[in-house]
Amino acid sequence: MWTIRYPVKSITIAGENVELQNTAYVDSANMMCMQDDDPDPIRVTITGERRLLSRITQANITLTADLQQAGSLDTDPVMVPITASCPGISPENIKVTPQYLSVRLEEEVTQEFLVNVNYGSSQPGKGATRLVPRLQVRRKLKLQVRNLL
Repeated sequence: MWTIRYPVKSITIAGENVELQNTAYVDSANMMCMQDDDPDPIRVTITGERRLLSRITQANITLTADLQQAGSLDTDPVMVPITASCPGISPENIKVTPQYLSVRLEEEVTQEFLVNVNYGSSQPGKGATRLVPRLQVRRKLKLQVRNLL
């Protein structure tokens, strides 16, 4: 009986969009996570059979950083381990460089502002709802809309 062995090789793909998990862990302390404006590029190296590796693209790779796995939230920056997964590839065949995501924890401050919008002489159509925007500033601008009718 003959055994077919496929050649083993490694590929390196640039990783994007690390998903932060367990953000409630820092939200409960009235803190929010901020990533660096210019983070280090993340490289994912996968080792496996050539026939499997030829089908892998960046879209197949999921990068996550679990805030509960951070060594300490008292350091600045906080170092959170990055894990990568790819369908059909076992975790021991995936290596992430750098191994940690650097995040800063900042105090969460919420402030509401009333914004008046001039609609001019236009009126909503029959059955339509006039919406009034409410802004909530949380480092990034969020828009909340409530129904007046």
